[in-house]
Amino acid sequence: METTLEYMARMHQQLINDYRDADGLYRESCGLIAVEVGKRLQSEGKYPEIRSVCVLDSLVNEIELMPVVFKGKWENGWGCHHICCESGLAYDPLLGKPVLMEDYCELMFEEDLPLRLAFTFDNFTRLANRKRR
Repeated sequence: METTLEYMARMHQQLINDYRDADGLYRESCGLIAVEVGKRLQSEGKYPEIRSVCVLDSLVNEIELMPVVFKGKWENGWGCHHICCESGLAYDPLLGKPVLMEDYCELMFEEDLPLRLAFTFDNFTRLANRKRR
């Protein structure tokens, strides 16, 4: 299995291409990527959790999250984004490397937004080990 940093470096190249794969198709989801990063961190003996950045009133006020790497490329942003965090670091392949959680939203969206806890380590473990039916 690739290490967390190897996975992030590989995914960074794909994700900065508007989340499209080599065939030009949208096959990725921030939630699934966050879980994959968390599984790798867990295999390295760490205790990941999933956090979310959400603009809850996005439908009412047309506020959207626009990642810096996509400004000028995308017309519409996101209402919510999920990332994996561990020991004060945010692991988002879009940025290509772990960054301090306190700096994440400013680096990613050029806005000071809260990172809300979505899944604790224990809940993450149950989520990551769930089997499909």
